[in-house]
Amino acid sequence: MTPRLRSIARAAFTALVLASCRGITNADSGVNARTTLSPVEVAGGGSWSAVSAGFQHSCALDASGTAKCWGSNQYGQLGAESGSIGCADVPTCSRQPLAVSGQRTFVRIASGITHTCALTATGEAWCWGGGYETADAGFLGNGALSKSVVPVRVTSDSAFVDIAVGVMNTCALTVSGQLFCWGANSRGELADGTQQARRAPVASAGALRFTQVTMGTEHACAATSAGVAYCWGHNRFGQLGSGEVPNNSFGLYATLPIAVSGGEMYTRIAAGSDHTCALTRAGVVQCWGANGNASQLGDRSMVTQRGVPRAIADGRTFTVLAAGANTNCARASDSASYCWGSNFFGALGNGSRSDAGVNYPVAVSGGTFAKLAVGGSHSCGIDASQRLYCWGDSQYGQTGR
Repeated sequence: MTPRLRSIARAAFTALVLASCRGITNADSGVNARTTLSPVEVAGGGSWSAVSAGFQHSCALDASGTAKCWGSNQYGQLGAESGSIGCADVPTCSRQPLAVSGQRTFVRIASGITHTCALTATGEAWCWGGGYETADAGFLGNGALSKSVVPVRVTSDSAFVDIAVGVMNTCALTVSGQLFCWGANSRGELADGTQQARRAPVASAGALRFTQVTMGTEHACAATSAGVAYCWGHNRFGQLGSGEVPNNSFGLYATLPIAVSGGEMYTRIAAGSDHTCALTRAGVVQCWGANGNASQLGDRSMVTQRGVPRAIADGRTFTVLAAGANTNCARASDSASYCWGSNFFGALGNGSRSDAGVNYPVAVSGGTFAKLAVGGSHSCGIDASQRLYCWGDSQYGQTGR
């Protein structure tokens, strides 16, 4: 594929994310019918240990570590060789969890737009799905360009402890904290100092070591054991947090990790589509990047973007943080859950939906969640009893109903 066609494919992906999550100009009369405004338990019940929300699908690990996925399966991102439950109105999807093929057990799972990846207890990385087969950009990290409806092992001898999935790429951390990435790289998303796509994992340049990694649409961030945050990739909206940038500065990007400004120490960092949020050691949530389409920075401001971290408009402290395309959710110290940003499809879970974004945290209706995940326009949470709930857009069954 030529550079021009790669650019068109990438632009199509970005437009798809933004159009679905902004919703401000969407006149779809069926929005209410496809929206779940408050948390509902995922079909089948059971106990769950982890959850990940992709763009139009969700995946989770049950108490035994078995991976199950539901929602859109257009690219094989559910990892099930066959099966579609309750999706007569929409092809290639499932409204109930399907077991991922292979009978493996995992300890971590991460969902993107067209592919999903998971880690075993021994650090093996497995991925499935994949789409938009761009030249030299292998989504699955196994040296191939083709997608796979069943898990394939990432080509690496390293043992990974964390993994994050972007739109057309993936990053993972080894036991020692070394960063490896693969996939598309036109904006430096792989942090290896180049813009060359990779079909298999490549080590990031530099001596930095991290304890967690997160990926957005065309940027990624990671934090060190000391809590120092670094970001790289596209910086059009200031999503790298390295300083204010002019509006719509398309040419701004970093191919190597750069420190987030302000010198704050973070315990958790989460990347959305074109914004980033992080949790300070004091429990304060700070966000930066795009804000104009959904108020996802949560600071009650009307700015279209912000290139430096700023606390959300809330006096509470938080212990858990998750970011989606244009929606964020967090668990407060009092165990209640709050969300802010895009609510066109009810991803805030507060019993309502709105054409405009909500620029401050609102309480999620009914239930507290120890673990949270936010996707394209839906959210999920696991409560203290290990029961799994989702809410928001359910057109493709991504809420598990």
